[in-house]
Amino acid sequence: MPMLLLALSWLLGFVATAADPCPLWMPKVFGTHMVLQRNMAVPLWGRAMPGTEVRIALYKEDLLLEQTAVPAADDGSWRVKLQARAAGGPFRLEVRAQQDTLLLEDVWFGEVFLAGGQSNMEWQVQQALHGQEEIAAAHFPLVRFFKVPHNKQPAVQEDVAGGQWQVGSPATVAEFSALAYFFARDLHRLKNIPVGILQATWGGTPVEAWMPREALLANSWSAPAAQAADSITVAHFKQDSLDLLRFWELVYQEPTQLEARLSAPDYDDSHWEEVEMPVTMADWDRDAYEGIVWLRKTFVLPESLLSDSLELELGRPELNYSVFVNGHLLARNVWNAEEQHRYTLPPEFLLPGKNLLTVRMAFLWGGGGFSPRHGPMQLRGNSGSLALSGRWKYREDLEPSLPLIRNYHRYPAFLYNGMIAPLVPYGLAGFLWYQGEDNVASPEAYAELFPLLISQWRTLFGKDDLPFVFVQLANFLPEQEEPDESSWAPLRAAQERALHLPAAGMVVSTDVGNPHNIHPLNKQEVARRMLLQMRELLYGEELQAGGPRPGTLEVQGSVVELTLEGMGTPASACSLVRPEDRLEGFELAGADGCYHTASVQRSGAQLRLESPRVPRPCSVRYNWFDNPPGRLYNVWGLPLRPFERLVNK
Repeated sequence: MPMLLLALSWLLGFVATAADPCPLWMPKVFGTHMVLQRNMAVPLWGRAMPGTEVRIALYKEDLLLEQTAVPAADDGSWRVKLQARAAGGPFRLEVRAQQDTLLLEDVWFGEVFLAGGQSNMEWQVQQALHGQEEIAAAHFPLVRFFKVPHNKQPAVQEDVAGGQWQVGSPATVAEFSALAYFFARDLHRLKNIPVGILQATWGGTPVEAWMPREALLANSWSAPAAQAADSITVAHFKQDSLDLLRFWELVYQEPTQLEARLSAPDYDDSHWEEVEMPVTMADWDRDAYEGIVWLRKTFVLPESLLSDSLELELGRPELNYSVFVNGHLLARNVWNAEEQHRYTLPPEFLLPGKNLLTVRMAFLWGGGGFSPRHGPMQLRGNSGSLALSGRWKYREDLEPSLPLIRNYHRYPAFLYNGMIAPLVPYGLAGFLWYQGEDNVASPEAYAELFPLLISQWRTLFGKDDLPFVFVQLANFLPEQEEPDESSWAPLRAAQERALHLPAAGMVVSTDVGNPHNIHPLNKQEVARRMLLQMRELLYGEELQAGGPRPGTLEVQGSVVELTLEGMGTPASACSLVRPEDRLEGFELAGADGCYHTASVQRSGAQLRLESPRVPRPCSVRYNWFDNPPGRLYNVWGLPLRPFERLVNK
């Protein structure tokens, strides 16, 4: 039930956010403990009774530093700008209108960043590498977060659904964005200034959800979906929430009578279909299916294993499942986070000779089945093992169908409406962004939409060159031994195209990922790289923060000579070589466009690439894999970015 409630709260995410009926009102982002952007005229805004004079005063202890007054417009809105101030505090802000007063205390001026994206930006400190140690050491009262609650909306909202500024401490940081927290903490340590983070994140969301409707309508990739979303109302959200509740009830339910019948050795499964296991839905030669699937495997236990202590190894089943042996429940697994799944078999579960293994599995979101890449399916004992791969029986539609979930939080502009628009135009130093996994299937569209998001956000927050630092997708999925088609490499290339915009910085992370987990745990290293980028873009430091990149490419016969740029300035060429460098991932292609692995000879920043299968190279690419094998770093420990380039004849 806790998982059910968590799932429900994750996707419900819609809250009406009308302005407070009190005559004097300000958005929730203005509050006690807030950080305001230093060195700029900071905008403040809100509502009051039309025509009422709104008076704003800023104090340092009892010293009045500035005051101003503005009348509320006919619609009750008002807006002022505070004078630009250097980093410091604490201050007290008083806002008055007639008899109403808003008192905001412990206010500081510093750097403020909007951290946005999907689950890798949402990933919490407590979930990160050494999470508990990081929480215990989080004594940083001038690192502050405002977490915007999940809120999908079909129309632009005036305020966020909730939230308050939190001061960084062991009691508060556990649920902060790990990436944004480590970035803010390290910047605070470096510059000794307050750092505020506006966190607006939601896992499993595409870039379109975070963009304003007007921008989406102007783009041919997104216009049809944006127009279709105009018919959606909050009533649709409510029905979808009810359907979602039913969805997870069906997935998590324990149908005891059905389980007992279908897991019994004497149940007649002769009419069931067969499938060769291990296989996942992605590679299964059949139509996609979403629902509960029952699978059965009969095996004969040899006498040599009868007296052994046996382990059941299932490789890596995808998604939720329950497993039974001869009708006995062995385990229930509500998610597939572990790389391999092993269970000790109680001796009383087994029979001499013929036995039955039964699995109830949820096939969801295009996933389901047993992954063939994560170890064998077998029974293993001291005396040997028994393979459980091969022909399995399976049957669908034995349980009620799962309702169709619309996932309105993924619809164009709906998260912008409820989570970004209410923050505009809060004063910012820049943006932090980690997103793209949800757009892997459409890199061509992303190449246009992502730069459009950057430009739109900058315009909305009042400065066309606000630094925007984003993370290129990390390595994920098992490594490929030979060149092959990659679904992640084109999206990485689409992300890189945003670098044509001014003050945009990209963090390469193809060396910190996990082939079995889409959420890399080492957010500290990614934050370090983000901070290097921001130091260049915001403070003008020269750090080679963009990392190595391909420079000149020339062909000498069958050899491609590549010069790398952005390597830094070491004392000698040989000092560029690092112990962790792996000169892999380079490929060459001829006129036919077919890539083959290239051998590499290196001298500092100079590389010589060659493949006996490509006598006349026409193009070169590097780390063009889902999970790239190459590791080549500059003096700052930043990896060479993936690329694909034509060569000069």
